[in-house]
Amino acid sequence: MENNNLNICRKLVFCQIKTHKKISILSVLTVFLISMVYTLLFQFQSGEEQAYHLKYQKEFGSKSQIVYRNLTKEQADLLEEQENIKNLVRLQPAGYFGGEILEYRQPFLAAEDSGYAESVFAMPETGRMPQKAGEIALDTITLDSLGLPHELGTVFTAEWTKWGEEETQKTEFTLCGFWKGEVIQGEAYAWISEDMAEALVPGYRETQAGNQIVGMDIFNPRSLSKRADLMAEAAGISREQLQINADHHEQNIEKIKEKLSSYLIFICFAFAAGFLMLHSIFLISRQEREENLASMKSLGMTPRQTLYFSMGHMLWVCAAGIPLGCLAGGILFQGVGNTLLEVLTKSNPQLSGFSGFSVLKGGILGILTAGIAVLYDYRKLFFLTPVQILEHGSSRRGKRKSWKQVSLLRMAWVSVREGKGGFLVSVLLLFLASLLLCGTYIRYISYDADYYLEEMAVSDYTIADPSCSSEIQRYNEGAGDLKKELSQKLQGLPGVEDFGESLSHEVELTADETLYQTITRFYHGPCEWDETMSRKESMAGDFAWTEGFEKFEKEKTYTSVLYGTEGYALDFMTMPHYVLDGTFDAEKYASGDYVIAVGASAEAWISAAPAGSRIDIGDKTFTVLMTVQDPGLFLRGRNSKDTAFSLNYLMPPQALRALFPDIPVRQINFNLPKEYRKAVEEVLKPYEEQGEIFVERRTERVREFSRDTFVAISVQLVIGLFLLLIAVLNYGNVMLSRMILRKKSFALYQGLGMSASGVRRMVLYEGLFYSIGSMLSVFPAVALFLQYIMPKYYESDAAYVHSIDWAVSYEFSVLPLLFIGILLLFLSVFLPQACLTGMEKESITERLRSPE
Repeated sequence: MENNNLNICRKLVFCQIKTHKKISILSVLTVFLISMVYTLLFQFQSGEEQAYHLKYQKEFGSKSQIVYRNLTKEQADLLEEQENIKNLVRLQPAGYFGGEILEYRQPFLAAEDSGYAESVFAMPETGRMPQKAGEIALDTITLDSLGLPHELGTVFTAEWTKWGEEETQKTEFTLCGFWKGEVIQGEAYAWISEDMAEALVPGYRETQAGNQIVGMDIFNPRSLSKRADLMAEAAGISREQLQINADHHEQNIEKIKEKLSSYLIFICFAFAAGFLMLHSIFLISRQEREENLASMKSLGMTPRQTLYFSMGHMLWVCAAGIPLGCLAGGILFQGVGNTLLEVLTKSNPQLSGFSGFSVLKGGILGILTAGIAVLYDYRKLFFLTPVQILEHGSSRRGKRKSWKQVSLLRMAWVSVREGKGGFLVSVLLLFLASLLLCGTYIRYISYDADYYLEEMAVSDYTIADPSCSSEIQRYNEGAGDLKKELSQKLQGLPGVEDFGESLSHEVELTADETLYQTITRFYHGPCEWDETMSRKESMAGDFAWTEGFEKFEKEKTYTSVLYGTEGYALDFMTMPHYVLDGTFDAEKYASGDYVIAVGASAEAWISAAPAGSRIDIGDKTFTVLMTVQDPGLFLRGRNSKDTAFSLNYLMPPQALRALFPDIPVRQINFNLPKEYRKAVEEVLKPYEEQGEIFVERRTERVREFSRDTFVAISVQLVIGLFLLLIAVLNYGNVMLSRMILRKKSFALYQGLGMSASGVRRMVLYEGLFYSIGSMLSVFPAVALFLQYIMPKYYESDAAYVHSIDWAVSYEFSVLPLLFIGILLLFLSVFLPQACLTGMEKESITERLRSPE
């Protein structure tokens, strides 16, 4: 009769767990760790994907998958009638808000619509949406550009333009709500009430055409572009009026996949490490398991029952460890996930709660890892007879070498040789972890903060008008938020060095014949990187520049930005590597009769007034002292679009104020020793809290650099730490498993006369053999690689993968190896002794007794 009884196998599984509690507990802990790591990885993968999608949505300016613009009412109605629409929002702006001062970021002026506002990240965070006529809600960037305080109830007059018209109008508004604007956002909005919109543009919903915007999400957004085209065609909409969210662009999806591909590497490492950890446990307990299996097979166990028995044991281990591991992974992600995602992606999706799919994937992969490890370990035993199983074990172990004299040191060495399989796995993992961690550490310490700050941080403190705090804002000279009293307070504080104010003012000037010939000859000359085209032709893609230059060619007139500079600002702009022509003379410059011309950098000639020439500004004639490159990185914000082509000049602030009185300060720069910072911060605090100034500190640049360096090494660091964790756990597993399985052997040694201290010494020698062998196998190879191979990598282009990799000076260090070595020595000494302490709580007789 065929033996088909599986019930007895279940009983044998429980018997196995009960008999070998410590090995089972060790297996449960291993499965717990594996499933926790899987869940954490899947949670981070899901969170980072959402963070990048959110970032692209903000850059596009909407959450909607498809946006149709400049629609008539009929076209918008036809779109709304389309099938397969999951969500739809619709807006009809009345015009544009803010006039020319917001030309780089022109907000739509529209009646409030909470649904649409949610879809474009434009819901008030402070205050509320407008409800009455005269109320308006804006973002903080718009408020700063207009020079307005971040205070509800602020009454102000602002320009606005009707849709389709160029003439600006002025209206008084009251601020009822605002939200934090982000530089990356593609669009801006100014919300007013429906009554206000109707009052400003009577009947605009009926009289204005071609100004409706429709944003929609569709079910099953596969082939999104094709579906959007079909819907547009059905509604009579041209392809130019259609935009697909950047979140769904093919290249952006590929970028996200590329960024998330590192998680596949993590998961492969997690699988390999989990498999090796479980295999190490099985490897060390192999002899005892083979003996048990041989005895059960001699009683009639079939291959089918063997499979059921082996997998059943592991499934019970998984049932105990995987749910707790998945729960722990989810809790850990909730604690640190959002913070790390914001650092890594510079976008925070504010995730809350567990991702059920991530937990499910983590659990399934944990079961698969454990199952594969079991099947691999039992693969040769299913179809062997009991005698073959025992012979297989004997042939693998081989014949022990006999010693003329037995010592504790030799006994320890024999024990280490018997467990060399698990030890070799640990050595391999330690090598990979040590190499990656040391390489990551070298990369981190090689980032040169001083070199970075020389290029990126102009001074210890940069204080700017809020209207020009970012590159999407045009400097609003009329805001005048940098008060004279603040400048005087700062200058009077102890420790303030290299204090300098920077002013700017745009004027229209006329070039004399010499300047006209100089400029036209320069831009009609051959381009440096392509001699087949002129410099003018190389600028063909910049329409504003081309328009300004062609105006200069016809009329000899040009827009000029006059900069009033002194102190640190002047020193920065006249550094030797910026000078194109002439030499700096501080006395002449301070006289107010000289200016410094600003031009483009070129070896062949200069694109500005040469030194010694004369320039008429207002009712005064100035002599050009020298010519320098445009210090574009120095002053924050942007000038007007009219300055796309401009010839600019530097002069002392008093000279600029003599020409144009009451010009406000645009930017202040100064240096300050560390010990005087507290007094400066106390002066700046009230102005900064009220939003009257923008402050950039060198210390903030240092923190930003530190954050960027952390982001640059984060992937390698996580992989390295994860590998080290697995390697250390595997190393600990090897030692613990060896100790647990030799419980009876230690009792036998003591029964034959070996003292307890002798057993402890033998175990100590074993631990030292393991740790010293690991370090000798791993550390020299790692050090040689880092000393001779790593520098060649940093000399290659492959090393420049992050925006800050230019600020690197290679430094060799093996400091992580020291900590890894200390950790290995600690584990090698502490774990075996702790195990022996637990074993010695039982008597020798109890330890010698065979489990039933």
